[in-house]
Amino acid sequence: MFFAKTIEQDCIACPSSWSGLLTDGRRWRVRYRFGELRFTVDSDADKLSVFSKECPEVFESIDHGDSLDGMISFEEMQNLVSEWIDFSKTAL
Repeated sequence: MFFAKTIEQDCIACPSSWSGLLTDGRRWRVRYRFGELRFTVDSDADKLSVFSKECPEVFESIDHGDSLDGMISFEEMQNLVSEWIDFSKTAL
């Protein structure tokens, strides 16, 4: 289980995505596109300003909806990732 410290919605349209910092200082990201919800965590806590596209660790990925889906609400995303990331320490 990961604990989010901060959260921001990067895109409200397709693809829906959110990112922020974990309590251990690493960046996390949730992205929903083509019916796939993917949760990634940057492996390097020193890259706080930019999410590393070269080598994020994909912790979980689930299919949700159909292959054309790419937009979900924060509440729906939060329910889908509730076993992976805890938002209770995050000021929304």
